Amino acid sequence: MHDHLNDLSRALIIFIGYGISSSPTRNSIKIIEEFGPAEGERLLYSIKIVFEEVGRINVDWSKNTLESAGKIARAHVQEIHPDLSEEALQAIEWKFTFDWK
Repeated sequence: MHDHLNDLSRALIIFIGYGISSSPTRNSIKIIEEFGPAEGERLLYSIKIVFEEVGRINVDWSKNTLESAGKIARAHVQEIHPDLSEEALQAIEWKFTFDWK
């Protein structure tokens, strides 16, 4: 049995390019290469859901900095997906803050 949540953590890191790229990426091809077509598509759908959740976060920019907003986004995702790895959460926070620069 595959550990989907562990795979989701790995997939998020790969998709975003965390630790590899100088800026966040959206590398669907790498996901398919790493996990195969069927599991890759399932993971890409899960990644899409995570990013939709992040996109619904309302940040009060009058009270938050980019750094604190990144922490809010990370905490929100961690609450919904408590089994994501520390590195996956860091990748999400990195992408969130990069997107808002």
